[in-house]
Amino acid sequence: MTGHMAYRVKNSVKKRNGHELKIGVLGGTFDPVHNGHLVLAEQMSSYFNFPKVLFIPSNLPPHKEVEKIAPIGHRIEMLKLAIKDNDVFEMSVLECEREGMSYSYETIGLLEKMYPPDTEFYFIVGSDVLYDLETFKNFEILSKKCSFATAVRPGANVERLSDVVERLGKKYGATIYPVPFHEIDISSTMIRERIASGKSVRYLTPEAVLSYIMENKLYMK
Repeated sequence: MTGHMAYRVKNSVKKRNGHELKIGVLGGTFDPVHNGHLVLAEQMSSYFNFPKVLFIPSNLPPHKEVEKIAPIGHRIEMLKLAIKDNDVFEMSVLECEREGMSYSYETIGLLEKMYPPDTEFYFIVGSDVLYDLETFKNFEILSKKCSFATAVRPGANVERLSDVVERLGKKYGATIYPVPFHEIDISSTMIRERIASGKSVRYLTPEAVLSYIMENKLYMK
């Protein structure tokens, strides 16, 4: 058991008002975490009234070039700094402690063992990711273990979105909730590129995260 275990899911979260516990799950590389991630988690928390949103950094994400990702230790520290002032936000390092690739169906399976049996997990994704859900390893298993809270950005193709929601529901029994999302146009790629070119990233990521990046000379050429 590593030192990071202190940031695992807290067992103190229980049912509220006799209803099932609903937990938001936001995974990603968080390389680095930025204000767009935080706004997404906050809006989903408000929409579903989540008592907890779990940020789960990936160790070896299957859809990324691993050699280009900042070391997991740095990404964990940045995430801790970013969420420390929000009581609803919490980090889990489940994926960081496993060997090999990080697969969502395995992560949700581990979370199921850590929470009461009637806990409902909401996997938070952008509508762009929704179209690729079937490429997730063992999606048919994942779709039975959680619901999907889908952030629908302004200008999204609502008809196409409705079609894929209906198709995934019929084919896999997937439960998908489209949620209007007031997008902030920020990406981790943008931040890395701006830092590499010497441009300011102030107000794109929390000040504490920016200070950590500068102190550790991350993303600099």
